[in-house]
Amino acid sequence: MPSEPTDRPTSRLLVIDEHDRLLLFRAELVARQLGRWYWFAPGGGVEDGESHEQAALRELWEETGLDDIELGPLVWRRTIEFESDRLWRFHERYFVVRTASFAPEPASVQPDEQWMHDDGWYRWWSLDDLRSHEGPERIVPRYLDSLLPPILAGDYPAEPLELFE
Repeated sequence: MPSEPTDRPTSRLLVIDEHDRLLLFRAELVARQLGRWYWFAPGGGVEDGESHEQAALRELWEETGLDDIELGPLVWRRTIEFESDRLWRFHERYFVVRTASFAPEPASVQPDEQWMHDDGWYRWWSLDDLRSHEGPERIVPRYLDSLLPPILAGDYPAEPLELFE
């Protein structure tokens, strides 16, 4: 295993519906061997030649089937490290997307995304749902229930906030 992490630029989407609910996905992700489940925002890696914005729109289409959506502002940045098949350092960028509620229909499911075929793999979360969550699954980023209210109110930061895990 390398001592230095592999950097991975990543785009994530805060998909918010007309009821101010946030779309999150549920999976074991790379911690599968630990049996640890997570709720997390849609998104994924930036491919060669893509901007974070282009990757966000592509990932939104691949993971939800939504196309021709206006990408909102970049509101958060987060860098995290974790170990799976190697040590990774994700450089995440979180963009806002406002849309009507829908049932995600992935347009492209990658081999490492088979969880998208599981029952209960997505959920629309209200702020109260996030605040009262006591399940064994971890919601990421941490403190999402504290970070989200200004975003729901349309009070976007002038510069993206740096989140620390």
